[in-house]
Amino acid sequence: MTSGKSIIELTALALEALRKQPNCTEIRSVSLYGLPDVQDGRNWEISYADSSRTWIGDIMRGVITVHYQLSRLYHWIPED
Repeated sequence: MTSGKSIIELTALALEALRKQPNCTEIRSVSLYGLPDVQDGRNWEISYADSSRTWIGDIMRGVITVHYQLSRLYHWIPED
């Protein structure tokens, strides 16, 4: 069972977790978006990570890892 979070809360959690990934300490921001048509499971994705100093391969690896870890803990609750 996952806990519901707003997109703002998920963004903060994702940025914090991404900065802890190898070679990703320079990440400045991330963008997430909700998948409103998804009824069960992972209903949000990390769409963008901003860093001018981090190699794209490290960013991609970090995003995949963080998304996998956090989506097992949290789901997005859309604001009406």
